[in-house]
Amino acid sequence: MIINLLVVVVIIIAAFIAYYLLSHLNQKLFGINVSENKRMSSAAKTGGITFIIVAILGVVALFWQNDIFTLVMLLCGTAAGTILEAVIMNIINHPNR
Repeated sequence: MIINLLVVVVIIIAAFIAYYLLSHLNQKLFGINVSENKRMSSAAKTGGITFIIVAILGVVALFWQNDIFTLVMLLCGTAAGTILEAVIMNIINHPNR
């Protein structure tokens, strides 16, 4: 039961992050104009699509109720968030690369 609540929380967070990243492609994101910075634009698009996939996998995990699949989905969501955060921080810290 608690693992299902965790999956619901991950689905909500992943969907919000995907929406936020994809909706800010023509705006400033973390002080960087995304439409003018090719690296940030690419990171935002890839991250948004990745989090959409994580949210879809979360919905599948809720309906399928397989513990291994749920664990893999949660690990993928954690890895996707960590990698995206590292990429965006690299872009913020080194804007002229």
